[in-house]
Amino acid sequence: MIKKLDILVIRAFIGPFIAALFISVFVLTMQFFWLYIDDMVGKGLDTFVILKLVGLVTLQWIPLALPLALLFSSIMTFGNLGESFELVAIKASGIPLLRFMRPLTVITVFICGIAFLFANNIVPVIQLRLSVLKYDIIVTKPAFDIKEGVFYDKIGGYVIKLGKKEKNDSVIHNVVIFEKKPQLQDNVLIAESGVMRITPDKRFLEFIMKNGWRYEEQGARATTNTQLTRLGFKEYKKVFDLKSFKLKESNDSSFYDPKMLSMRQLNMAIDSLTNVDSFYIAKSGREVNPYLRFTRYTDTGMIQLPADSLKHVSNFNQLIPDSVKQQVVDAGIGQVNSIKGNLAVLADDYQERYKSLLLHEIEWHKKFTLSFACFVMFLIGAPLGSIIRRGGLGAPLVFAIIFFVTFHLFNTFGEKFVKSEQMSPFMGMWLSSFILIPIGIFLTYKAMHDSQLSTRNTIIAVSKSCGFFWLILSLQKNHLKIYCMSNRHQGRRQFIKTAGAAGLAVTILPSIGFAAGPAPISFSQQPLPYSYSALEPVIDAMTMEIHYTKHAAAYTKNLADACAAENVNPTAISLENLLHTISKYSPKMRNNGGGHYNHELFWQCMKPGAMGKPSGRLATAIDQSFGSFDAFKTQFSDAGKNRFGSGWAWLVLNGDKKLVVGSTPNQDNPLMDISELKGMPLLGLDVWEHAYYLKYQNRRPDYIANWWNTVNWDFVSTRFDAA
Repeated sequence: MIKKLDILVIRAFIGPFIAALFISVFVLTMQFFWLYIDDMVGKGLDTFVILKLVGLVTLQWIPLALPLALLFSSIMTFGNLGESFELVAIKASGIPLLRFMRPLTVITVFICGIAFLFANNIVPVIQLRLSVLKYDIIVTKPAFDIKEGVFYDKIGGYVIKLGKKEKNDSVIHNVVIFEKKPQLQDNVLIAESGVMRITPDKRFLEFIMKNGWRYEEQGARATTNTQLTRLGFKEYKKVFDLKSFKLKESNDSSFYDPKMLSMRQLNMAIDSLTNVDSFYIAKSGREVNPYLRFTRYTDTGMIQLPADSLKHVSNFNQLIPDSVKQQVVDAGIGQVNSIKGNLAVLADDYQERYKSLLLHEIEWHKKFTLSFACFVMFLIGAPLGSIIRRGGLGAPLVFAIIFFVTFHLFNTFGEKFVKSEQMSPFMGMWLSSFILIPIGIFLTYKAMHDSQLSTRNTIIAVSKSCGFFWLILSLQKNHLKIYCMSNRHQGRRQFIKTAGAAGLAVTILPSIGFAAGPAPISFSQQPLPYSYSALEPVIDAMTMEIHYTKHAAAYTKNLADACAAENVNPTAISLENLLHTISKYSPKMRNNGGGHYNHELFWQCMKPGAMGKPSGRLATAIDQSFGSFDAFKTQFSDAGKNRFGSGWAWLVLNGDKKLVVGSTPNQDNPLMDISELKGMPLLGLDVWEHAYYLKYQNRRPDYIANWWNTVNWDFVSTRFDAA
């Protein structure tokens, strides 16, 4: 039965809640305006498309705005009642706080249900429509999607980067355009400024660039005998055909994301993804058994022989005649490499399915966690408002922001933990609730006993919440292990163990590899160990970004293509061993294998703020080999300055364990059997023009002199000690 007290509380709550909801949605939607409104203006988008886009974005934020609105309005409601002493009068009449909170608790539960229905039935449709609309806008108006400092590759055959765009979105600065070519390097256009605009017939995107250079490399394929042409211009017009970017309503089926699924659809998808364990176990047997020939006799009724009838030998080699021993070893190594390759492909496929499963389960739990967050925020806001007894927009807004940011951070952390497989979906997605519920219970207890929040009590409450958080982190690993080994889920590591048991021969045959030495460099490009701007002012950010993402990335990709074309298995041979016998391979393998190895070593040879000298054994060896560190620097710098054309300067530990300095042309290095300079490279310097031309132009000596301030001597010393 609704009483007058309930009506009083509800009336005091409804107004602030509606206002808080509109404010929350507005603030969250403003993020979209901050990011995209400048890009939308002046792009020819009609009003209906803009309003549709803004409307979809607004609806998208409602599930997240509801908890914030409930938190803010509940603090304001109980704060207003406390500030006007109505709350004191109600408590003095013998009515407890929980009874006073009951009508709003019922409304909060109702809002939780509405939030769940909205997230389950409406948000998936919004996500789908929003993805379709954003895609149509982007492909129709490329200028909308070309952001400052970001490479744009939606126009086939080109990659565009703009350093800065003016407010009118037409005047541009620091323009870089890559023209994708099948040759060794892409063509590059660089200009200081220009104008970007779409022609009146909407068919072409024009770039009118001023004060720049065009770089073009010409020459036959699979050769290093190329010619670099550099053309300077005062004005250059580049036209891009946009005939394939006509606006059309894209088919909804072209887009798929777990965020676009309802609970029923997520359950079906999760069920199909979880019932794959038996499939992969059986498939691993089919992939491995052909290489382990003895498995074909497992069901043929083999007769067990008495142990004393078998020949006793001290090792396996005594059973093999010398004439076929090498053939047996080679055949065994081939079988093992094939097993490893097949299992690696199978494990990667399983990992992709497992990651897809995690994404689906994240969305499944998110349907509940965002709606339950409404109740958690009310559990915090109502007692907090009765404690602080402050109404208006001041204190309630401050506390609402603090607790909502806490909720949002832990919610984000939990989702990241799940995606990185550090937490199960259940633990990760409910992490924010686990942290905030104890705080809500603590505040309710304090409010029921009319206690104020002293500093000491606040510290104790925060400490308990942090302790609870660390308890969750300590328990989640065991929980994740159990979760991954359950009937519904099998973790990637457990899968690899199960499937890899069939390839036990990997541990039986002796491994073939290097003697102990520096860690080998992978065939794949590794992340840059610092930001693009970290080495400024020695190496500018644009040079580093182009160098890493374009030149070095091209060597990695072309190396993979060469390996595929020449039947080289990267899992069966190290990159160092391949370079030792590079004369057996094509020029493409030589150029790109060396280019990839050299650049992967080059990134590690530098670090921010690395001014100094080597120490320890390396410093002693340098003094013994060159007389002094300054003499070594002079000799190394001369090797880089005097290298004609493009190439590298090296500090090498040769076969006699002595330090020598030298240089190699193009992308050759001292590991190659065709190189005149041979040994283990410890320190390498790239003296190709693309490594320094944007900042130093033709002043290679200045580049080398400044480069010494970036040398990572700790890394070089580690290579020297391990070699």
